Amino acid sequence: MTFARILLPTNFSELSEEAAAVARSLAHESGATVDVLHVCKPVEVALPAPEVGYLIRRLSPDETEARTKLAEFARRNLGDVRTTLVTKAANGSPAQQIARYARDSHADVIVLAARARGSVTRLVTPSLSGQVLRKAPCTVLLVEPSQRHPTPARGGRNGADAPEPRLAHGALCGTVSAR
Repeated sequence: MTFARILLPTNFSELSEEAAAVARSLAHESGATVDVLHVCKPVEVALPAPEVGYLIRRLSPDETEARTKLAEFARRNLGDVRTTLVTKAANGSPAQQIARYARDSHADVIVLAARARGSVTRLVTPSLSGQVLRKAPCTVLLVEPSQRHPTPARGGRNGADAPEPRLAHGALCGTVSAR
């Protein structure tokens, strides 16, 4: 498959960097532009107010700091790939904002970092990746953590046996592990 526009949501984590490596590889193969998106969610706090008890105040995140981090993330992880940097401070869940941006920008694929979680955890708390899979208007490629360091509880593989990233065809696709 070839893509013209790849959406890479990030929270600046190490796992996001692995997803960026997959997005960079896809962009090089297809000549696509990568839109790097960071969603800043405003925070509500209760402040004491003598007349009324408490006053709820919405604090906007520091978008300037987020833009700086986004530019550094793209420079470090995407190098020479054409990128569009987007910082959104918006109400609503990050999954809604990612799906909305994908729709509005006509993204062909969303490359999203996905933490490995147990089945019980998935039932109790829905993951961001699961929510994006349900809401996305395009193909979603989930990148699981590479397993370079074996963990006693889960086993694991070293970097030499980690599978190459691959993309499944269809409206929704499965997960891959990044090197």
